[in-house]
Amino acid sequence: MEKMPVGATIAHAYGFLIRRFFRILGLIWLPVAIYGAGAIALSPAFFARAARIAEFGPSLALWRDEVEILLFLVLGLFLFSVPAISLSRLALGLEKNRYLAHFNFGIREWRFFLASLRLMLILAAIVIAVGITAYAMAWALASFEIVPIPLDARGLPSLAAIRESPTLNLGIIAAELIAFAAMVYASIRFGFLLASLAAAEDRASLGRAATLRAGQ
Repeated sequence: MEKMPVGATIAHAYGFLIRRFFRILGLIWLPVAIYGAGAIALSPAFFARAARIAEFGPSLALWRDEVEILLFLVLGLFLFSVPAISLSRLALGLEKNRYLAHFNFGIREWRFFLASLRLMLILAAIVIAVGITAYAMAWALASFEIVPIPLDARGLPSLAAIRESPTLNLGIIAAELIAFAAMVYASIRFGFLLASLAAAEDRASLGRAATLRAGQ
């Protein structure tokens, strides 16, 4: 199968950053300004909700905070789709027009947005899988009294009790590192070429992106 010249594409894009700086600025400043204004306005609420989740851990009691954080991320991804496609088209030589300001959300941006949402679901699944595995291991260690941590009325270790155990804290750190490494790999494997595919082809498939990345 034909492979996209990843190195040449990257070199071409960074060459444009120098040679066509003002064209790039005209394409991205408006969506970036909207994104920045939204980030400034919403960041206090975002961090307040994130702090509650970090303190008490994910739970059904905090479902509203968790849903609102997810909506913040989806909105940011929606706005990111506009400059991502514009810059990809410019880097690939597909954008011939010059703009003082540009904001367009068409089929290419929508295609990239949906593909990025699918990638977000993969990343979320990785985090959930690693978290469930780590919690199951903590429960097993507590149930067999290998690590002395108290269990609640349901026979499950609480997150607060897990954090108070030095041994389990090391396990949490290891699980976080594993999840981070897996997320970085999945992001590079599936996400690196998504914007280019959405800009240049009639689809933005994670499978297609992974296939083009194979051997690169």
